[in-house]
Amino acid sequence: MGQQAMIPKVQVFLSTYNGDKYLSQQLDSLINQSNVEVSILIRDDGSTDGTLSILQSYKKIYDCVDFYCGNNEGYAKSFLHLLTQNVKADYFAFCDQDDVWLPEKLSHGIKKIRENITVKNKKKPVLYATALKRVDENLNFLSMQRFKKLNLSLGAEFTRHRLAGCTFIFNSSLYLLLQKAYSVQELVCSHDRLATILCLSAGGKVIFDNNSYILFRRHSTNASVDGVVFVRKILKRFNYFMINSGKDHRLAETVFKYWRDFIDKKNYKIFCDIISYKKNIKRRLCLSISKEIDCGFWYYNIFIRLMILIKKF
Repeated sequence: MGQQAMIPKVQVFLSTYNGDKYLSQQLDSLINQSNVEVSILIRDDGSTDGTLSILQSYKKIYDCVDFYCGNNEGYAKSFLHLLTQNVKADYFAFCDQDDVWLPEKLSHGIKKIRENITVKNKKKPVLYATALKRVDENLNFLSMQRFKKLNLSLGAEFTRHRLAGCTFIFNSSLYLLLQKAYSVQELVCSHDRLATILCLSAGGKVIFDNNSYILFRRHSTNASVDGVVFVRKILKRFNYFMINSGKDHRLAETVFKYWRDFIDKKNYKIFCDIISYKKNIKRRLCLSISKEIDCGFWYYNIFIRLMILIKKF
């Protein structure tokens, strides 16, 4: 009985949208996670295919599966809505509808989190992420994505988000910070980027595992994005900043406004530097040469610094 009580409880959040082709494979891989007690909460984002029929059949068979339906809001808002549900667990995880998890994905991540907990940080947010094993539609291996030159700092996260939310496992401290995100109307940010920013902002720890315990399915419709050449990458980011001018600046303002009480004092400076950078050329120059603006790639750092100088950051 005592051994059973020690098994960690994990709440998996899954957003679905027209995912009937691969959903059953993913659900089976979640249910078959080893050495954890899994609960799966699903929000359907307005599917029009057979997704709801699959969810209904799994809910009838498995007590650990539950779902509810909502209007189509897009994956980011859908995940944030899931976070508003008042669930109890030891750990929490995000999940995409079309991947396949290896049986040890959750238990290995929890082990890594526990290894990093100390007396000083036990109440702080902790976020675990991994590399990705990319596979094709039939689960044939394509490549490993290990996010080379990864910089796990708050400044780097505001510069460029790189981690994959479908690999995330996090503790209750971070879950509590994320719960009110859906109600923040001016927040324009993916759930996984917000989780990373809040974790780092609050003085928490982000753990990156260079191994992968997920088969990350890449479809023919999006395969071209992965192989894009250097110049196209830069042009893509330039267009992003032109279309979304000031988006990262507004994100810093929003996080500081609504989560200010939880931000670690040592992180106040990077927030203030980003929030106030448009006021004058001196502030823009200071931010553009800041060591905090470093996502790990020199060419991207140069590009971001230029965007700061022309007030497009």
